[in-house]
Amino acid sequence: MSDPLRYPHRYQLGPFLLDTGLHRLFSGDRSVHLKPKEWELLCYLVANHERLLSKDELLEQLWPRQEVREANLSQAVYGLRKALGDSAKGAQWIETVPRLGFRLVGPVDPVEDGPAAGQGRAPAMVPNLGGSTQLNGSPSQGKAQEAVPAEAQAAYLRGRYCWNLFTEPGLSQALVFFDEALATAPRFAEAHAWRSAAWSALGNIGALTPRNSAEHARRAADRAIAMDDRLAAGYEMRGVVELYFDWNFETALRSFKLAIERDPASANAYHLLANTEAFTGNFEPALNAMECALNKDPAALITRTDAAFIYYLAGRYAEALERLDSVLSQNPRFPHARLKRAFVLTALGDHDAALAECVQVARDRSTEVFGERVLLLGLAGKRRQARRVMDRLEAQAGDGATDPYAMALGWFGLGDSEQALAWLERAMDYRSRDLVLLRTDPVWQPLRGHEVFERFLREIGFAPNPVS
Repeated sequence: MSDPLRYPHRYQLGPFLLDTGLHRLFSGDRSVHLKPKEWELLCYLVANHERLLSKDELLEQLWPRQEVREANLSQAVYGLRKALGDSAKGAQWIETVPRLGFRLVGPVDPVEDGPAAGQGRAPAMVPNLGGSTQLNGSPSQGKAQEAVPAEAQAAYLRGRYCWNLFTEPGLSQALVFFDEALATAPRFAEAHAWRSAAWSALGNIGALTPRNSAEHARRAADRAIAMDDRLAAGYEMRGVVELYFDWNFETALRSFKLAIERDPASANAYHLLANTEAFTGNFEPALNAMECALNKDPAALITRTDAAFIYYLAGRYAEALERLDSVLSQNPRFPHARLKRAFVLTALGDHDAALAECVQVARDRSTEVFGERVLLLGLAGKRRQARRVMDRLEAQAGDGATDPYAMALGWFGLGDSEQALAWLERAMDYRSRDLVLLRTDPVWQPLRGHEVFERFLREIGFAPNPVS
């Protein structure tokens, strides 16, 4: 049987558009929120349209090899019906067959042609993070290029939309779309550049090792520059590798400034310039650059979150919290902002609220095991809970599936500075991306001045005296 969970397909369900490539259900221009199991249930019902599905089959499909009750399935059906505007009594979409199971009865029509949901209005949906592509396929600046076919242009714009989701599924799907664009237009410089961005981001969120992501990202960025050396995005993405992997702050700053020279309207270049300044403790230039980024793209969740984080690094916690609250009012399920908010709340001494944020992050990430959670549990005095999570984190580390920096955070939260330093040593070799935070993140303040910690700062390329 066909399985839309495995392949990017689109289906028209009456007034709804199901786009499995973007992992979204749309009602007109609006994205309909579904919980993970509700999404899986909908896709399986669509894949088996008009076939009666028993409860046992659905339980096995949604919770394979797990002991769960029928109440879990009933809850998923209820949530999906609510999202579709359906009800058990007057079922227009999901029919209940007593004692047997469920059947999708609404109209299902595969969509073969045309852009993905919302892509016909791409400028409104796809944030302008520094690219220069226009809808007619001509670059907005730079030397003349081959015309980009509409098919490649559409795939590129879908990739940009998925990239901005900043989740592992979104970034992985972005790579698929960028590769699709390059299969049609191999010299499409912006697709190469944002392919680099996707590889870098997969390393940033821990889906890939930094060495693996940096290798792919560097190669794609260099190809973008080779295709068009006047394209801002190529320099932006090469700067990302220089910043997070090479730890060459001066070279990264130069790349971002070159990007701004080529495209003064690039929000992404200003965003990256701001991060680089902040990591080295130059907070005023960082905030000025970030304001430029926000002026050019005020709706970008990642930019707004990182702007708030710079206020946190600068010790301006109230302003950081206010900005993060604004981000979460736009998207309450943006884990990047939730986790930053947990750190700000911890700095303010509100440990209970910080741990509540960690619970939400765990739901959104579908895992309770991450180093930041151990750290924040430990700092909140919840040592027994912190130890339990740490045990699971250690088991993952034994399988090579954990960033050493996360282990360092966990041990530091448990009060074991020597173990934390030992794991930071491993993180240096691993090239953990978050090592750029060592100089300015308030979390590490107690270790500043320690001989080993100071050595790490020098090896990364920071000035000898850390910011206090």
